[in-house]
Amino acid sequence: MGTEPRRFDHQRLKQLRLERGWSLTRLAARAGVTEAAVRKWEADTTPRYDLGVALAGALGVECDALLTPAQAGVDTLADRL
Repeated sequence: MGTEPRRFDHQRLKQLRLERGWSLTRLAARAGVTEAAVRKWEADTTPRYDLGVALAGALGVECDALLTPAQAGVDTLADRL
């Protein structure tokens, strides 16, 4: 059994922003992106790697904080080969 690949966590991004009491505009300004971009990333779009790094930096967290948790024991096709 392997682990499921970690993916960008849209809900976690929003949670971190709201924990800080920040608006979309404030996070966007701190990360050097547009408010529309942050809105899309919180909804369902995954940012490019460099923009994910910028988001993490703006929020004061490691990049891993914006990824889904690793889930051990997930059966993948590679495990069956």
